[in-house]
Amino acid sequence: MIAEGKLNIGIPNNKNLEIEQMKLKNFRNNIIISVLGVVIFTLLVF
Repeated sequence: MIAEGKLNIGIPNNKNLEIEQMKLKNFRNNIIISVLGVVIFTLLVF
């Protein structure tokens, strides 16, 4: 029972790390997209 509990705790930790990495990648992509959007908007305005 305890060993199964440790295994069950270990697997979600790995999934949480993967989820955090995906969040960081999505955050970077959103920053890049927003910066490009602002640049395009300023070029259209001016």
